Amino acid sequence: MQRQNEQMHLMADWAKRYTGWAANQCLPFFARHGIDHENGGFYQILSATGEPDRDSSRLCYAVARQIYSFALGAIRGWYPPGREIAVSGLEYLLDRWCSPDGKPGFVHSLTPQGAIIDGRRDAYDHAFVLLALAWAFRLTGDAQIRSVIDETLAFTDQTLADDEFGGWFENDVRTLPRRQNPQMHALEAMLALYDSTGDTAMLERAGVFARLGVERLLPQGEGAMLEFFDAKFVRTANIDKLLVEPGHHFEWTWLLGAAKLRGITLPELPDLMLWTVRNGFAENGLALDQLHQNLKVVQSSCRLWPQTERVKAHLTQYWLGDSHAAVAVNLGCDLLWTHYIDPASSGGYVDRYDASGHITDPRIIPRTLYHVLCMIDELDRVAVREMQPEPCE
Repeated sequence: MQRQNEQMHLMADWAKRYTGWAANQCLPFFARHGIDHENGGFYQILSATGEPDRDSSRLCYAVARQIYSFALGAIRGWYPPGREIAVSGLEYLLDRWCSPDGKPGFVHSLTPQGAIIDGRRDAYDHAFVLLALAWAFRLTGDAQIRSVIDETLAFTDQTLADDEFGGWFENDVRTLPRRQNPQMHALEAMLALYDSTGDTAMLERAGVFARLGVERLLPQGEGAMLEFFDAKFVRTANIDKLLVEPGHHFEWTWLLGAAKLRGITLPELPDLMLWTVRNGFAENGLALDQLHQNLKVVQSSCRLWPQTERVKAHLTQYWLGDSHAAVAVNLGCDLLWTHYIDPASSGGYVDRYDASGHITDPRIIPRTLYHVLCMIDELDRVAVREMQPEPCE
């Protein structure tokens, strides 16, 4: 019991360290360096010291992630100026990205000046647009944002929804192979919409994607979840597509736990963490980027985002009643801080290491901020705001 209390106190200490960094260094850094005041929106790439790449193309989901990040920072009181940035970012998203060619939906990519590069309506993009809208609505309570939410959901229902095999198509032209990733983030978006609006229809939508994950995408038993599927959500026969990403195992663990805590009834959940803990880490303890199903390492690099999702997954295990998961939470917080936060310039972060532990790309990728702040919010919720986990039933 004493050791358990020590681990709980350590989690709270980590939460305070991370929220302090988010408030005093991270969000001010991205507000100072990450906003394109000339063209609108946000830069896609920054140097290690914050100098923007002004010419890189803009991605829809990256814009949406920045809106989420600043809205979250404002709502939690970490960075009150984030309110204005989030609202301005949403205005830019709706003005430039929604139907610039006269067709419904959000386009995939633009030049910095707003010319269309790729006009496809991508499922992954729309999941993050809905996430941004959910948090913007929570921030402002603006009825117009709620109307945009409903319009965007109507578009996904009409254009992206697969009524035969479930989930969303990859995009409006139904590219193959299909990925698990858009389905996973659609679940995240629907949960956020439920939390923000209180509308049980959003919870029902979340349940559809959660059950799709458990019944079609995730392995039965202790196997690995693949990234790519055919048109019917059957594992692709292409051996080069039998790929596994530990970070997505962590994300599904977190999201299915979140669905369960909100009352969504699910079949027995597979133990994604068991496979990942056995196979998904480099010798230095960091989560690897990508493996083949046969366990051959495909990408031996260790990006920042899988490390944040690792912490969230263990936080979910802890909240669902596994008190021993606190040890894993604290280890993940330590590794993340030591390797990715502390070595970076004030407010920034390291994005990628190679297998030998060397930084392979000194640039800062702003769209990763969504992962970092989401982890900090979950850590703060579990360790500080709500304090005690519910007993596992």
